[in-house]
Amino acid sequence: MQFLNPLVLVGLVASLAPLVIHLLHRGTSRPVPFSNLLFLRRLHHSHMRRVRLRQWLVLLLRTLAIACLVLAFARPAWREGAGWWGGRSAPVTAAVLVDRSFSTGQRRGGGPVFGQIKRHAMELVELLGARDRLTIVPYAEVAGPPLAGGNAEELRQAISAWEPSQQGTNVARALEAANAVLQAAPAIDRELFIVSDLARPGWPDPAAQSLPVAAARVYVLPVEGQPAPNLSVSEANVATWMPAVGRSLTVDVTIRNGSSVGRDGVEVDLFLDGERVAHTAVAVPPHGQQTVSLTATPWRTGSLVGFVELEDDALWPDNRRYFLVDVPERIRVLALGETPAATYYLRRALGAAAEADPALRVRSMLLGELSAGELDTAEVVVLSNVDWLDRSRTAAIREYVSRGGALLVIPGGGADLNYYNRELLPGLIPASLRSPVGQRTAGFRRLDPQRSSQALFASMLPERGGEDIRFSASFGLLAGQGLEPLAYFDDGGMALVSGRAERGRVFLWTTPVDLEWSALPLRGLFVALWHRLVRELALPVQRHERYTVGDDVWRARGDAPAASDVVEAETPSGRRVRLAAELREQRYWWKVGRVDEAGLWRLFNQGTEFDRFVVNVDPAESVLEPVSDAYLKQLFGADRLHVLLPDADTGAQVLALRHGRELWRELLLLALLLLIAEQWLSRSPRETASLT
Repeated sequence: MQFLNPLVLVGLVASLAPLVIHLLHRGTSRPVPFSNLLFLRRLHHSHMRRVRLRQWLVLLLRTLAIACLVLAFARPAWREGAGWWGGRSAPVTAAVLVDRSFSTGQRRGGGPVFGQIKRHAMELVELLGARDRLTIVPYAEVAGPPLAGGNAEELRQAISAWEPSQQGTNVARALEAANAVLQAAPAIDRELFIVSDLARPGWPDPAAQSLPVAAARVYVLPVEGQPAPNLSVSEANVATWMPAVGRSLTVDVTIRNGSSVGRDGVEVDLFLDGERVAHTAVAVPPHGQQTVSLTATPWRTGSLVGFVELEDDALWPDNRRYFLVDVPERIRVLALGETPAATYYLRRALGAAAEADPALRVRSMLLGELSAGELDTAEVVVLSNVDWLDRSRTAAIREYVSRGGALLVIPGGGADLNYYNRELLPGLIPASLRSPVGQRTAGFRRLDPQRSSQALFASMLPERGGEDIRFSASFGLLAGQGLEPLAYFDDGGMALVSGRAERGRVFLWTTPVDLEWSALPLRGLFVALWHRLVRELALPVQRHERYTVGDDVWRARGDAPAASDVVEAETPSGRRVRLAAELREQRYWWKVGRVDEAGLWRLFNQGTEFDRFVVNVDPAESVLEPVSDAYLKQLFGADRLHVLLPDADTGAQVLALRHGRELWRELLLLALLLLIAEQWLSRSPRETASLT
């Protein structure tokens, strides 16, 4: 038995007052007059005993009734194993984790789930008194700024202003933040509250990750109702490598069903540059996905933003997925070689590609004819089978790249490795050429489709047993810091690498375009390969980057920032954020920071847009089914976990679990019964005796 109010002693003492007063009254009563002795003698001794017994019983019942009333107001509780006296008097240190991931924006039973979460959080504010140490930590992918201190009204106002974020869930990080709060407090009585929709994504595997919780009790407060069926757009990829004005492009869309209910006739719309350009309807199986291809035709050049949108359902943020399409106005390629034969295969391949790609413009030139202004007329420069360059042309190439040019380097069969490693490559790409690897008379190597860049070589490289593309030899490569391998040989050697130099970008192909080194120039893959390489070099550097809400975003900047630069990022909602350039991995980047909105983000320099990227919500968060009680017991331990009922009084449940079952209702009923019994005894007929 525990008493929640130690002042109950005062009440108990007060309840004995009638009995004490009665005893004092008996001790000070006057002697019975002698004239009444004759009357007293006529009373039967048994009758006297009954009268006295009734009086004592009435007094006892009245005293017990008052004591029960006092005890009821003291709110005693029964908990197995507890002592008779030991009511809670020490303050509680409580950390309350409030889920703000975008799954809490779902609707259940016609109402928003996050409204329930805020209501439960406010109930906990009321429960924990001024003597308790309360810290409220909102969380999603990362934990937000904690709310601590202040009065209850200030906390309620802060909670009422919250809305669901567009971030996913990371419960492990949230528990780390809660542990930091609890461990900073004295080790008296620590409690952890988790207010969440308990959607499965973002909860850790208890068998694979250790999650110590610095709390004696863990309360999990879920929301009412069952999650409704929910669909999401998990992928939207532009499958066409040659987007051009007036040419149709294909967008591969994957629709995912995170519930156990299948859906037929799901409406899917494709938008490009603000206009709806395609529509279809699909059927999605339960706990499955469906892929559909939609086509669109760009009508202008530039960076076009598109998105795929589903019909409205229980959760809206995952019904839309954004993508960018870069439609170049023209791609001018300048192929440079020491002789016409050095550029022969490359000119033939790019010429064939230009027949199908209206943006591609190709011309070739001998290195001896190269003038200072020729490089500035090209978006992509190719050094084809080059053995050596003089200092002036080497300096011109390096200057071209530093201004933002794109360069593809193909060393010749007689390449001067000393020149490459000391003069040309340093400052352009963090790599050094080594002596040729492989034998030209026996043994061959092939490109490895598994280890090569899927963004660049998707559906292009043949699997084993496909078209026979042999490489008899290639230059060895010593990789430096910041080098990005794009293609590998099947023996592990690097075939194509990428690097960034100031504002520009450089590709290095390690095999000369020569039949003595490779059979590639005679295969159909050769045209597609060089077409993709020059397209990739001409388009924005970070076009393959995929961001989700909650990611820490850095955008490339080649040179050192100027003091006069005023660079801002504009969020999808129109909010402007000032950016700073920071040196990272030996290059300068614009630090956008943690992105918190899905949609199109744009970067401005002195008011002029110079970069853009899209951000999407995490599709994994679209599964709304909650974790089970058995999982929670495994994660936190069954001895300290308490899963509360969302439709019951939160405070009453917590108090009952802290102290045991409260007995005030039983005590009030007992006091009422005692008063009824006291009234019955006091009003029973009394025998009276006449004095005459």
